[in-house]
Amino acid sequence: MRSQTLAKLQDEREAVLCDYTLRKVLSFLEVQELLCAAALVSSHWRQASQCKEVWRRRMHKQVLELFSQGPLPGQPWLSPARLFHCLYQSNLLRNSSFLERENAVKLPGAPRQQAWEATHNARGMTWAHPFDFHPELSPLPAECGSAKPFSVGCLAVGPGGMLSFPGWSEVAQVCDLSAALAAAGLPTELSQQLLASGLTLELSVYVAGGAISGGEYQVATTLLSAADAAAAAAAAIPLAALPRMTLPFGHPPTGSAGVEQTAAANLKALGLSSSSLLAKAPLQPPPGEWMRYSCRVVLPKGAPVSHVVVALRGKASRNRRGLFATKFAAAHLGFVTADNC
Repeated sequence: MRSQTLAKLQDEREAVLCDYTLRKVLSFLEVQELLCAAALVSSHWRQASQCKEVWRRRMHKQVLELFSQGPLPGQPWLSPARLFHCLYQSNLLRNSSFLERENAVKLPGAPRQQAWEATHNARGMTWAHPFDFHPELSPLPAECGSAKPFSVGCLAVGPGGMLSFPGWSEVAQVCDLSAALAAAGLPTELSQQLLASGLTLELSVYVAGGAISGGEYQVATTLLSAADAAAAAAAAIPLAALPRMTLPFGHPPTGSAGVEQTAAANLKALGLSSSSLLAKAPLQPPPGEWMRYSCRVVLPKGAPVSHVVVALRGKASRNRRGLFATKFAAAHLGFVTADNC
């Protein structure tokens, strides 16, 4: 009897050791291997790949603490692996190509389509227009995948033709963070909790200019609190118009500090004092080459940011054929993993 008990205890210790070793090994796999390949090996591997210990170095401490008492109350299906996928691997921009045809929706009874983004310049309305190839540009980097590049500040004129507008143009898109996380599969209450936990948000996009003159571009990110979003709605201020209302077209003060001070003063004048705009002074991409721009911001704890307004600005440059509109591709807004902060 005693020998059987000892044998049973030995088996249990070996099982615990195996689980610990397996989780340790799985924690070093790449994310895609962990989410896809490892879970298909066996049910044992699938259970191990969903443990919080496997995701500890990738997920922030405040996110993992949600699982300190085991499965989340009311969401037993939401494992650390599932939460990682929904939170860190989602593009919060509903229209990453910034093209009306990509995500326009037709409301019941409405004769026209309404897009989720607005475009404008100093002369009025302009458009973001897709393109597949341009002789002055190098191919998109491989990490862009199947992203579709687009021009800002131009108008399609006949098959294969575009008319570029001189000066600065802008395309803007409003992102409701809570709604975006809900669309990724997270409950609303949990989304609000995560948005108030001090995570890092990153906006990235590829830009390119002409081979003769690279042109100029600017990326602006406006962060709005829930109170300011409500105040803007009460004052009938379109959120998509905030970048051009707070940061005029043209050449703002030199340096990012001057740009953000100008925007802060204008936001305060609109009654949106708890919001902020992050931007760099106009930059010039290398002629004929794609360049990645990125901007990170740590969301404040306790007072969650409810909306983010992303504005992509470009100033057309002149070449032998006329004006060359600034090109963008692969816009992405998402949370940064703990191991990349």
